[in-house]
Amino acid sequence: MYHHPLESPPNPISSSSVTQKRMMLQRCESGFKLRKLNDAVEEGNVTQMESNITHENTLVSEPEAGLEPQTTEPTTVEETQRSSAKSQLYKFCSVRHWKAPVYECIAEGPCHMILFTVKATVEMKEDSRITVLECFGDPQHKKKIAAEQAAEAALWYLKNVGHTLQTEKASGHKGQIKPISKMMGAGEPV
Repeated sequence: MYHHPLESPPNPISSSSVTQKRMMLQRCESGFKLRKLNDAVEEGNVTQMESNITHENTLVSEPEAGLEPQTTEPTTVEETQRSSAKSQLYKFCSVRHWKAPVYECIAEGPCHMILFTVKATVEMKEDSRITVLECFGDPQHKKKIAAEQAAEAALWYLKNVGHTLQTEKASGHKGQIKPISKMMGAGEPV
């Protein structure tokens, strides 16, 4: 509905007569509290908003801010198992001085129900021969999950064939050999 500018508005309460206070949540050392964000100052028909926010510049040292460097290497077997299958496969290949695993994604199905199948390819160099391992994951709606399954399949194969992972950092003993089945938390290799 169109109102002429000279006519009175349908709502008897005008915006300049009633000002709503805005509140903000302010974090304090003792917790949270509400604080008025703006003070309203009325002059005639004009409402002016003035901010009462003050800024405090203080420098915080790194230990107080919680910015201390953290170690990224897992320290226990359980923490090693929590890493993704893709990262475990990458570590396995790098320790053996093989090429990094290559993941190829294949999309199948109609565009509204697309499924992704990922192929993980590992090139294994042993003695004087090169063996290429190709493992496929189940079709999934997400590429990340499909890639994880393909990496898990490659790790499963390598574990069951009896490949081992050399760990120098974990035990401190140079050249110690650890079966990949132990790394994955499974039983003895078959």
